[in-house]
Amino acid sequence: MKSRGYLLGVIALGLSAALMAVGCGLGPGAQTGQITLMVTSDFGDGPIGKASAETGTESETAMRQLQRARTVKTRYGGRFVQSIDGLAAFSSSGHPFDWFFFVNGIESTVGAADVTLHAGDDIWWDHRDWSAATHVPAVVGAWPHPFTGGTDGKRLPTRLLCAPNAGNQCNKVEAALAAAGIVSARGLPGIAGKGSGLRVLVGTWDEIRTDPAAAILLGGPSDSGVYVQPSLRGSGFDLLNPSGERGATYGAGTGLVAATVVGDALPTWLVTGTDNKGLSLAVEALNLKVLARHFAVLLTAGGRVVPAPISPEQR
Repeated sequence: MKSRGYLLGVIALGLSAALMAVGCGLGPGAQTGQITLMVTSDFGDGPIGKASAETGTESETAMRQLQRARTVKTRYGGRFVQSIDGLAAFSSSGHPFDWFFFVNGIESTVGAADVTLHAGDDIWWDHRDWSAATHVPAVVGAWPHPFTGGTDGKRLPTRLLCAPNAGNQCNKVEAALAAAGIVSARGLPGIAGKGSGLRVLVGTWDEIRTDPAAAILLGGPSDSGVYVQPSLRGSGFDLLNPSGERGATYGAGTGLVAATVVGDALPTWLVTGTDNKGLSLAVEALNLKVLARHFAVLLTAGGRVVPAPISPEQR
């Protein structure tokens, strides 16, 4: 797991490089397609200004896009991000808050000046409490990314991994991916290693819990970056707060849509539930209306969409 210093350091290097590039008069390059930008706080709960979309250029970087669209202040001689639109990194009652960003739903591991943007990319900056998880490797709130945008302008292979009893629900997930223009290959839950491509794991929790990408949720957000912790056999999902503490437990009929990464592999999406009813709710949630700007979501038997971690209104 990468340390806070590392994460801040790579962002800092990105800031410094971006400022140097501007000073050297690097040209904008030819135009590419539309690139979107969203800036939020508290795990997507609080939007900061309106989302923007514009036509990028060949030399567009995540840092240039941010500095052009928002007010960005730096500290320590320009080496660190101090604030975006007036919201700064700070610590409160032992809880550290800082800025992190995702490209097509995948957390960047390099500085923003080192991320070249491509047509169709979705950039999401979020200011959050990182006391329970310094690293949130993937989120679901940029659907249908990362399946449509991939990384570095290239689409990635997608494997649809179906638990033995999830055939009908897997067909629906396959249809949802196809509607977004994604062709997926079928397989069974199992190894989640480098070279596996993007993975979509479908089944009740008891059926998928031994898959490596599912199993790391049992270790909490410090391991998985997901603020939901299932019981061992999946009879309930504990919804956690930003400190990693349990806020509520959701039982029978609950669905979960989340994304995580095992080691240096690509993201795995988990479409699961406490039982078949919960799994069905998770499958039906694969659309932007439900998932937009959430890190992960629980779907309750009563029809509620509950973002994870607990939002400020729920605390």
